Amino acid sequence: MDDEVRQKSNTEFLIFDCAKLIEYTSSFMTLYPGDIIMTGTPEGVGPVIPGAHDARLD
Repeated sequence: MDDEVRQKSNTEFLIFDCAKLIEYTSSFMTLYPGDIIMTGTPEGVGPVIPGAHDARLD
């Protein structure tokens, strides 16, 4: 946020792989292109300060 990396991780550290998460989630709801499945947060989470901008997902 505002050119400061707040979190950096990889899906290899998930307890369940992406395919299993999609399978589980789609068993009780319809997933559409662009949907995001939020799984929690890696170390480094912090507050979002009012007025901050330019958040980016890679």
